[in-house]
Amino acid sequence: LTFEEVEGVAFGKVDHPEPRPYRFEALGETLHVYEGRIVLKASVLNRRREGFVVKARLRYQACNDRECLPPQEVGVELPLKYLDNVK
Repeated sequence: LTFEEVEGVAFGKVDHPEPRPYRFEALGETLHVYEGRIVLKASVLNRRREGFVVKARLRYQACNDRECLPPQEVGVELPLKYLDNVK
């Protein structure tokens, strides 16, 4: 997951869930994978004092026990509101 830079905004390190080992017989090796729905989190520090749009790209590769599809990339835009006095 990568974020497009926004002036006055800083993005923290992306936290990933713990992957699990999975044996790919076709490859003859074990790789660490994510399975099912996963949640990625990152902190956002907004020095702009106004709302803005987060633009992010996620690169992933889907596989099963016999084959892997080519890597894919998907983009997302998420509008964020500025909330003053949030504790």
